Amino acid sequence: MSVEEACRSNNLDVDMVYKNLNNVLQQEKNNHNDSLKDLPIEVLLSYLKKTHKVFIRHQLPFISDMVQNIDPDYFDEPEIARDLKFIFPIFVEDFIHHIYEEEKSHFGYIENLKNYYEKEVSPHAYFSELCTNSIEHILEHHKEEDDEMLGIRELTHNYYVNDKSGIYTKTVYLELKKFEDTLKNHAFIENEILFPKALDIEEKLSKRLAQFARFN
Repeated sequence: MSVEEACRSNNLDVDMVYKNLNNVLQQEKNNHNDSLKDLPIEVLLSYLKKTHKVFIRHQLPFISDMVQNIDPDYFDEPEIARDLKFIFPIFVEDFIHHIYEEEKSHFGYIENLKNYYEKEVSPHAYFSELCTNSIEHILEHHKEEDDEMLGIRELTHNYYVNDKSGIYTKTVYLELKKFEDTLKNHAFIENEILFPKALDIEEKLSKRLAQFARFN
């Protein structure tokens, strides 16, 4: 389901939803936290999946091309340029793998929770899944993995530039920092909005399961 389809099925204004979500990606978290929490979980999932596609199809290829075409002789610190050309492709490969795993396991589990709860299926259908999965466990590990660009940030001394830095170095570091800022805000939506909403559904299903067990 696309973001547009998810909005239509919930009678939501598509433009307003995009505006609220994009405001978060522009680091206006505090002002828009409440409006994002009101969005249905399927809208958040659709938006996050769409953002993943933007990362994979547009932003990462653009930065990868820029990094691979770095001429160390024109970089402020040639050795950093050589290391960056070696490290960044590894980062991209690991990051894309992380995205696919997240969509398959984390998002898949959340979608199942939503369907189990809304369709009021028999607890038999989700007993084993609740026993083998946990939103709290997912959130704990997700927060540990959030700093994907730590190695690149350390390599570039936190994207350090000064008045004497060349335009080439400034441009590369600016794009890397912009991408990291986007990732942090993307993680904010997942950790502070999506997972708490999923945890609420999981707890309700657990209570339903406990009641079922008590009467059977």
